[in-house]
Amino acid sequence: MDCHVTEALRFSLGLRPETSFIVAYSGGVDSTVLLHGLVALRNAGVIDRLKAIHINHGLSEHAQQWEKHCQLVCDRWLVPLKIFSVAVSEASSAGLEQAARSARYKVFHDELAKEECLLQGHHMNDQAETLLFRLFRGTGIDGLSGIPSSRPLGKGVLFRPLLSVSRTDIEAYACCHQLAYIHDESNDDRRFSRNYIRHALLPVIEQRWPGASQRLAVLAKESFQVNEQLRNSVIELTDAVIQTRPQWLLGNKPLLNITRLIKLKPLIQQQVVRYWLKKQSLPIPNRDLLEKVFTEIISARGDACPLLSWSDCELRRHQGFLVASKSQPVIDCISVHCWNWSQQSEYAYPPFGYLRLREANENEKNCLALPHDHLIELRTRDMIDSGMKVAVAGRSGRKTIKRWLQDFHIPPWLRQDIPFLFIMGDMVAAPGLWVCEGYQAKDGTGYKLDMHPMI
Repeated sequence: MDCHVTEALRFSLGLRPETSFIVAYSGGVDSTVLLHGLVALRNAGVIDRLKAIHINHGLSEHAQQWEKHCQLVCDRWLVPLKIFSVAVSEASSAGLEQAARSARYKVFHDELAKEECLLQGHHMNDQAETLLFRLFRGTGIDGLSGIPSSRPLGKGVLFRPLLSVSRTDIEAYACCHQLAYIHDESNDDRRFSRNYIRHALLPVIEQRWPGASQRLAVLAKESFQVNEQLRNSVIELTDAVIQTRPQWLLGNKPLLNITRLIKLKPLIQQQVVRYWLKKQSLPIPNRDLLEKVFTEIISARGDACPLLSWSDCELRRHQGFLVASKSQPVIDCISVHCWNWSQQSEYAYPPFGYLRLREANENEKNCLALPHDHLIELRTRDMIDSGMKVAVAGRSGRKTIKRWLQDFHIPPWLRQDIPFLFIMGDMVAAPGLWVCEGYQAKDGTGYKLDMHPMI
């Protein structure tokens, strides 16, 4: 059993002496065995630099004891240890497990430097559990790839060198070397799906079909290889259906052209949507939700404004495009914001974005002529008379703000958050959209209003 762990470490890491290895050390049996195996390789002169990192989630009454245990072990094995405490919301819409995972991965991402390699103790049984969990939840074919053995993380890389080693071998290694490790009681709570699979389901499967976990791990590896080929094709097809519409106040956010999307084969359509969301670091929907993207969003009637939400993602259709964004908190703007623009060139106005006034460059259009002795008032639509009409420079007629926003094709869900600029009761401009009559400057003169949306 000792040989299985040691050989897995040697083989899967490639053991480049110049690499700095960091073990994600929870104190549990898996990470303890991983750390001990690497300490042995360091002591044998196979690797040089070895550190550990411990995340205190603060979710257990024993969290402080576990932290002390990890520090004692690392001190004994001469391994530098960094400890981080994170705040995990038990009320998270994504669930407690996912909230804790997101919190620790943020630390890993921020801490990992170039040429550093973070090591985690996931093993063969974890791979089988993950595969079953995704199948039951309703994964796509990319989910069959299971836990990747490596991927970029922060400025470095994440490796899982024990995916070919079984839980039995890891526990035998710990017993053989008389390793002390902690037991997280939450791992016994079968209310969590992964724990239910681990304690209630997999043992029954293994009893009926011995070696099932190993075969599931092999399936995950083979699926990863097939998915890599499919992924390259999907990337090309996704790039072909992506467009941007900064004039809609969406910045450079990638939008999916629905007309182009539905010309693809149905299975490829789903893969394109999944990759498009992943590219934006948005949560991937399960199979049922993915089906609703097509039946409830794409197929909705033409004049509808459909919305589909899951986890921290909101997906909408607008003007023939799919638009996906992170969920934004509702902020009640009950007061007018005053911007002393001559003293403060930038102004943050959440959730809309950041505003900046600067001197116009030569030949720039839609520039502002502003009096220096007046503050700019920022008002949203609910602070403006709905019947108020304004004239837009370069456009004919006077229209209500609602009509102008429709003419400019601004997505309905953004319209309430736009801060309109006023001076002495007169509308001056709408960021990223228009300058009002009477406040336009000659091209290349006056001031240019830049905005960076928070989407």
